[in-house]
This record gives sequence, C-alpha cells and structure tokens, in this order.
Amino acid sequence: MQYTILADRENKTVAYAAAELERVLCTMDPTLTPGEGGIRLSLEILPPGSGHDDISISVENREGIIAGEGARGVLLAVYRFLTLLGCRWSFPGPEGEHIPAKNLTAETLSVTVRETPSYRYRGVCIEGAVSEENVREMIEYLPRIGMNAYFIQFHTPTAFFRRWYEHWHNNYLPKEELSGERMAEIRAHLAEEIELRGLMYQAVGHGWTCAPFGINPGGWDQVKEADLPDGYLSKTALVNGKRGLYKGIPLNTNLCYSDPAVRAQMIDGVVAYCRENPAVDTVHFWLADAVNNQCECPECVKMSPSDWYVRLLNELDDRLTAEKIPTRIVFLLYFDLLFAPQVEKLHDSGRFILMFAPISRTYSETLAGVLEKGGEEPGKYLRNQIVLPKSLYTNIAFLRQWQKNYHGDSFLFDYHLMWDHMYDPGYTECARVLFEDMAHLDELGLDGMISCQLSRVGMPTGFPVYAMARALWDKQADFDEVRKEYFASEFGEEGEAVWNYLLEITRLFRPQYLRRELPAADAGEANRVRQIPALVAAFRSAHPSMRSDSPSEAWRTLSIHGDFLLLFSELVARRAEGQPRHDLAAALRTLASRAEPTLQRRIDVWNYSSGTIGQLEYN
Repeated sequence: MQYTILADRENKTVAYAAAELERVLCTMDPTLTPGEGGIRLSLEILPPGSGHDDISISVENREGIIAGEGARGVLLAVYRFLTLLGCRWSFPGPEGEHIPAKNLTAETLSVTVRETPSYRYRGVCIEGAVSEENVREMIEYLPRIGMNAYFIQFHTPTAFFRRWYEHWHNNYLPKEELSGERMAEIRAHLAEEIELRGLMYQAVGHGWTCAPFGINPGGWDQVKEADLPDGYLSKTALVNGKRGLYKGIPLNTNLCYSDPAVRAQMIDGVVAYCRENPAVDTVHFWLADAVNNQCECPECVKMSPSDWYVRLLNELDDRLTAEKIPTRIVFLLYFDLLFAPQVEKLHDSGRFILMFAPISRTYSETLAGVLEKGGEEPGKYLRNQIVLPKSLYTNIAFLRQWQKNYHGDSFLFDYHLMWDHMYDPGYTECARVLFEDMAHLDELGLDGMISCQLSRVGMPTGFPVYAMARALWDKQADFDEVRKEYFASEFGEEGEAVWNYLLEITRLFRPQYLRRELPAADAGEANRVRQIPALVAAFRSAHPSMRSDSPSEAWRTLSIHGDFLLLFSELVARRAEGQPRHDLAAALRTLASRAEPTLQRRIDVWNYSSGTIGQLEYN
C-alpha cells in the first residue's frame, strides 16, 4: 500500500513529527511504500488555543488531518494518534518502544479525537547521574507520553554528568574525565534535541548567588574562601555576626539582598544569560539551596527573605521589559521562601511563573482532598530558625498564603522519583501517589508539574513516570486502566501477574517504614520482609521469562531486581531487629555497581548507594 504525509517540512518540529509518523507506520505495516493513493495524512498547526497543547485528530478511511496547537502540538498529536493505534512507549530508549504489527486497513486507520491536556506544564528536570545518551533519550521520550518540557539545571549542568562519567560510588567502571569543552558540547547537543521537538526549554535555577559574581556554579562543590573573587565575601549573608560561605558551598550561600548593588549584579547576570540564550524560553531564578542562612544585617531584617526576593524579581522584570527580552521567569517557593511576603507584591506583568517545591513533604499521603482533611497552619517566620514541615497540609497552607496575592501561572516541582521511590521496592505505591497527586493539582490552583527526578529510574519498571504523564494529560484517567496497559506493553499476557507480584513486594516492605516514619525496632517488619526471598523464588519459578539473560529488557530488569530484593530484605530485617548491617550494605553496593552496565538506563547507582542504602545502614 502507498502513503502520503503532507507537512510543512520547513518547520523542523513538524518535519520531525512527519518523520516519526512515517517511521512508526512503516514499522507497523512493512508493506507500506511512499506514493499517491492509499493512506493520505496531513499534519497541520492549529491556531493558539488553551496554551495546553490542544490536539485534533480526524482520520477516516486512511485519510485525514492530525493537528496540534503549535508545532509541538503537532508532534504530540502524532504520538497520540499512534498511541490510539496501539503503540506504547513504556521507557526511554529503543527497548521501551512497542509497535504492534498491524494491517493498516480503512477500519484500523480511523481515529477521531479532540483533546486538551489537563495541565499546561508537563515536564522533567535533570537530576541524578546521567550520560548524554540518558538525557537525550529522556528528551525523546517525553513527547511520546504527552509531556512538553525539559529543565536543565545550572548554567552548565556539570554535576549530573560528572557523577556518571567519573562513576561516583562505582569503582567497577573506568572513570572518564569530563572536560569543560566536552560539557559545553553536551549542553549544546541537548539544547538541539529540545528545540527539535519544540519542548519548553527551562534552565538554570541554582547558581544566581554565585555565577554573576564570577564563581562557576557547576554543582554543590565546596570552595576555599581564599579562592573566591575579590569582594564576594562582603556580599554574602551576615549570619551569627559573620559573612562568608555557608558550609563552604557557594551554591548554598545566601547574599545580602537588601544591598542594591548585590541585587543589581544578580540582575545583570540574569539579563546577560537571557540575551545570550534566546532558545531558553523559561529561566528559573532561585536563591541559595540551603535553609536558615539568611542575612541578619540591620537592613535585611527589616523585611522577610520573601519580601526581598519579590523586590528582586520586580527589579528583574523591569530590566527585562526595558530591554525587550520576553523570557519567562520562574520564582521558587522553597525553604525560607515558603513564607509569603508581607510587604512586597509581584508586578502583574505575565512575566512570572510560581513554582511550589515542598521538598520536606511526606509521600505517605497524597494531594487528594488534603485541604478538606485539615492540619497544622504555618507559624510565624523566624529568621534562620525554621523547621520544614513534613505534613502535606502545612506545605499546601504555605502555597495558599502566596496565592492570596499572586494569581498567575504556577506549577508543582516535586521529588517523588528523586528519593522516595526507592522506599517502595515494588514501585506500586509510589506510582499511585504520583498519579493521584497529578490528578488533583488543579484543586490547589497548580497548572502542572516539573518532576525533579532521576533520569535513570526504572527498576523494577518505568511505570511511575508513565503514570505521571497519563494523569498530567488527563486528570480523569483511571489508574487501573493505565497500569493494565503499561504492564501489558512490557510483559504481555503476564503483565497482570507481574503487577500483583510487585504489589505484594510493596505490601511486605511497607514504604512508610522505609521512609523512617515508623519506629525502627519492629519485629513484625522483620518477619514480613523475610517472606520476600520465598516470594521472589516462587515468582521466578512460575515465570521462566524472569532471568538475567532474557532477550526482554523488562524481564532482565525484573530478574536482577529480584537479586537485589534478597539482600535488601535482609538489610531491612536487621534494621528492624537492631542488628549490625554494614556487611549487607556493602554487598548491596557491590551488586548495584556490577549490575549498572547491564541496567544503566534503569538504576542510578550514585543515588542508590549514597541515598537509600546509606539511610537504612545508619538510621
């Protein structure tokens, strides 16, 4: 059969959408050849609509139009069309792509749908230890599952790539030096990948307390004060009668924000960055990445940190407006800045996007109905004496205080897949919490989510990311239907059995216990987790596909995950019994390090070794 795809090939994102449509259709039906007759599809850009990437698909009897709001909307519409034809993308990379063999008849190639995604902001932020390929595959993956944004932290995201190329916490892999030139090359390549797909390109965040002053903020590195640029220390926050770096880390050090010269130098840095990086449409402008080190000088104490922050934001808006720079600015509710300003108010210019980052929250509850449940209200701001709340209600109450005077764009910036997923070895509860949180964002006045998460998060499965994406696209989606389609795509007819197996793993481990929200000494916990080896052995026996040399990456992952569980369950049991467990922690780190080449896309050993294992080894 012949096919024709009509598209504006001058637009690189529309041309890419056409190439993807052609590639997947020809994989479905290898008899297809280009030419007039048979299939005739037109890709078209819809006029501006909701701003949420509206799509419209009207294909009947192998002919019709696939359209989206803007060029990115066209690409999203193409992937939505292909999904409705039975394609699934369960994980970044080639083995996560599932394209069914299909005879594209007039009946099978008929789709009519008009959709507006539930939320405007649907993205992922770089974190963890990553290779260039890892990030490229994530950027490629996002529009396939309906996501529309990628956030590259820092001016240059060196820290995340060094963790991989230098193999922090993994001595079984050869270390590769990451030069500044190579890092600049990687950043440029990734920017091209973002632009190709028309994704929202968000950038920076951390670093504005040091980069404008001549300090390269490539990560959370300590710096000797003697190596700092002249005059910098005099601009840092006065804390306990002294100015200087906070624990030696410029990125974590606040400044004297009442000083007009300090604010002007920060603003000069942001304006220069926006001018030099026009492809970045959204710049995050954050303060220090640490709590309780705000300036105590006589001028700074006259207003709260949030008031000084808002003044700084308004001055930045004035400069960008004067220089006709359209870049949007994200401001952050985080640490001390959770407390709403009492004096200053943001200009109503459309420049700003509020980002709510409740980093201290618990994941033992979801956003569903959190306001109705009630809870403790935030107390009065006490400079450099705040205690961050675990309660979801209290975190949301901070957001509500800001929303009394701010009514513009906003989204959630949350950490479900940064640390907490590792406290749910079955990935079933963390997926459900993430899904439910996304489904209820609108109840809190939030228009989406940028997920601060590991790129390599997929052991035992990639279901949490998939579930997040589906709820961001459609908040009315049914969780059970979503998980059934995911597990069927990864494991075929055995998908339901795999889900039930993982559900039992979650039940036996109890994530709330692993989060250290329950007493450490618990004989019942030890008894529960010691059932895990028998569960793994029984499932492995009943499902021969679960082996380390399986041709399926999904089954290989599940097999090696089972090996992890044997050690991890004993580690947890010994914690519950108050027994020494350093030998088990060491064995787990060794297993993770040796498995990383096989499961490089699926497990971030840097994070696993330093975070999850370390927490349970010592706490």
